[in-house]
Amino acid sequence: MDPRRKPLIIVVGSGGVGKTTLAAAMGLRAAQRGDDTLVMTFDPSLRLKDALGVGDEALDAEIEVAAGGKGRLWASLLDARRTFDRLIDRYAPDEAARQRILTNRFYDRLSGNLAGVLEYMASERLFEVAASGAYSTIILDTPPTRQALDFLGAPQRIVSFLDSGALRIALKPWFGADGRIKVTSRLGILGRNVEGF
Repeated sequence: MDPRRKPLIIVVGSGGVGKTTLAAAMGLRAAQRGDDTLVMTFDPSLRLKDALGVGDEALDAEIEVAAGGKGRLWASLLDARRTFDRLIDRYAPDEAARQRILTNRFYDRLSGNLAGVLEYMASERLFEVAASGAYSTIILDTPPTRQALDFLGAPQRIVSFLDSGALRIALKPWFGADGRIKVTSRLGILGRNVEGF
């Protein structure tokens, strides 16, 4: 496979078959051929850091390409919390709202423990780097097959859940028509912490 012909390559398969090694090798080869290449992973095992020799904080950390390479190679280990925080940075209406959200206990729990968050954040991060235009080739190393399939379906599942109104129905007893927490509800005290969220 010639990585120069594909701007996005997603490496999937069962556990232990060499996906990470293949992703790292393809990234190195693409960079040697002259492409500015990003190899990223959302596999919780983070084996990519070993394969490319990067540390835990490899969020767009530049990796040295073997001698003779014309392109550049970066590795990125997905940090779901950082990606979530960047979403807040992008969409918060102002700095005060951004700070309220980022320091909110509910947000803290949500950004780390919501089912499917890793897969959704991987999709968001992939969109973010693709939209930046900084890389001519992006290679995504995935976890074993089942989680890779969850990754591909995560954005649609989250959108479907939010569109279904299930969240609105579940929260209806605690919120008034204006969207604010009812003072009379058990969440009234919590409302001071969540307001503006």
